[in-house]
Amino acid sequence: MIIILVTLMIGLYLVTLGVWELREGTNRKKYITYMTIGLLLIFVFPRLFDSF
Repeated sequence: MIIILVTLMIGLYLVTLGVWELREGTNRKKYITYMTIGLLLIFVFPRLFDSF
């Protein structure tokens, strides 16, 4: 349970960094990377542990 909570927090942090990077407008590749990894950690990773 604690692993899922930590990954959700890290995912939210990465999404926040991605939004901040988009707001800055300097590096679009970082935005895509942060958002992709963050959203995967939020939506996909916890589903892997639902079966346990």
